[in-house]
Amino acid sequence: MAVVRISDTQVCVDTCAAFGAAPSAGVYGHVADAGAEITRHQGMEPLDKWVDDHIYFHIRKESLGDYNLQCATWHQDLAKSGMHQTRSRLWFGGHIFDDGSIEEFDEDCAWPLKDLSNHTP
Repeated sequence: MAVVRISDTQVCVDTCAAFGAAPSAGVYGHVADAGAEITRHQGMEPLDKWVDDHIYFHIRKESLGDYNLQCATWHQDLAKSGMHQTRSRLWFGGHIFDDGSIEEFDEDCAWPLKDLSNHTP
C-alpha cells in the first residue's frame, strides 16, 4: 500500500499497489481494510468492500443527523457483541433476534458521517 500526504488535510491511498508490486502479493485485503478505515475516519461512509472493490452509499443531507443518531445506537450494541469471524469474513454482531440470529454489520459504526458537501466543487 502506498500512502502519500498531499497536504495537511489530504492523504492519497493507492490500493492498486497490492496488485502491481511484487512484494505486496496477497496483502490486498489488508490494503482495502486500511483504505476503508481511513475513509470511515474521514466521515465518508457507509461503505462496503470486498478485497479491492468498494461501494459507497449516499445518505441525503437532511437525513444525516438521524442517520448518525441511529449509528450511535448501533455502535453501543456492536461494542457489546464485538467482532466475529466466519471463515475469512469479519463482521460485527448487533441485535439478537427472537429466532437466535444476529443482526450483521460490516463495520462497528464508530465514526459519524460528516457533511462534506462544501469541500468539493
